[in-house]
Amino acid sequence: ALKGAPISSTLPGTGAVDVAQPSPSSSPSPSATPEPSPPPAASQARPAPAAVVPSARPAPTQKPAPTQKPAPTQKPAPTPKPAPDAPPAVTLTLSPRSGMAPLAVTADASGSTDTDATGIASYEFDFGDGTPLVRGAASASHTYCKGGSYVVTVVVTDTAGNRSSGSLSIDVTQPANPAC
Repeated sequence: ALKGAPISSTLPGTGAVDVAQPSPSSSPSPSATPEPSPPPAASQARPAPAAVVPSARPAPTQKPAPTQKPAPTQKPAPTPKPAPDAPPAVTLTLSPRSGMAPLAVTADASGSTDTDATGIASYEFDFGDGTPLVRGAASASHTYCKGGSYVVTVVVTDTAGNRSSGSLSIDVTQPANPAC
């Protein structure tokens, strides 16, 4: 019971009601109604918000993206050494390749090539019958007066002095009465 609050109770067997007197420290007026008592403290309490407690274990983190390494610097390709000066490639044709003496033939080496920086400088033909060599142009003519088998050779020289040669054979038939 609260101090100064009236208390009523029924006395057993008498039916009389005993009213408690207010305490001398409070002086309520005779017409005053008792004030309602405040609700117990437990009913006013609201649940306390839940506290957030950090975990002892840190949250997983993403690994940083790997950094790209710069492409390795490539050394420039070494400057190729100039190819050694190659000799010419020889092509020789004979027309005709056989016949009766006197036989006029043409040897032609104009299909010869030299693909490097030094071009063809000269042609030298040997008709294989002991006559002097024919120098100069890419083709030369010659007449065979005696029958026999001969080897025609051409030597092609480039401006660097490199030489190549090519050869073909020719068959000349001896007539009964040679004209040469």
